[in-house]
Amino acid sequence: MDKCNICENDLTIEWTDLHGVGRCYYCNSQYKIFHYDENRKRIDMEPELTLKEKYIPLYKRYWNTFHRRTGDGTYFMFHPNHDDAKAFNDWLKKEIENGNWE
Repeated sequence: MDKCNICENDLTIEWTDLHGVGRCYYCNSQYKIFHYDENRKRIDMEPELTLKEKYIPLYKRYWNTFHRRTGDGTYFMFHPNHDDAKAFNDWLKKEIENGNWE
């Protein structure tokens, strides 16, 4: 995978505090980086977006409109920017009120 599924920038990963999960440097989308087989042995796989398929258009619309991180998740010693998280949550509330999302 060369590009982020949400912002379509080159996929540049920053680690989160969740084992095997990183986030896109640009838009904050989270990716499963470490994959394991049924015996808990690491296997080689491409990064996998952790966002459910049905939410991808919503996150893409937010990114394409504002070019701003969502504020999802927590990271080593760095918590999401409060302003980013508030902006996304305020926008999401309006989307729900307007019937643009479940």
